Amino acid sequence: MRKRKIKNGTQYSLCLDYYPGYRDNVTMRVITREALGIYIFAKPANQQERDFNARMMKKAVILRNQRYEAIFNENN
Repeated sequence: MRKRKIKNGTQYSLCLDYYPGYRDNVTMRVITREALGIYIFAKPANQQERDFNARMMKKAVILRNQRYEAIFNENN
């Protein structure tokens, strides 16, 4: 999982990196990264923003585990 700073500079976008990648069975393209659509604050200013970041990171970890399990089951 990786954080990428978005253009406004106040937030990070979370994305998954796949190494060495995997082939999508429908499009036959090799997938190497996937944007999760989850954004966190780069510099949380208060406790509410820190709590928000913690909740979003937990969701991102759950999504990462689900993607890993789906890819693993697809290949085996």
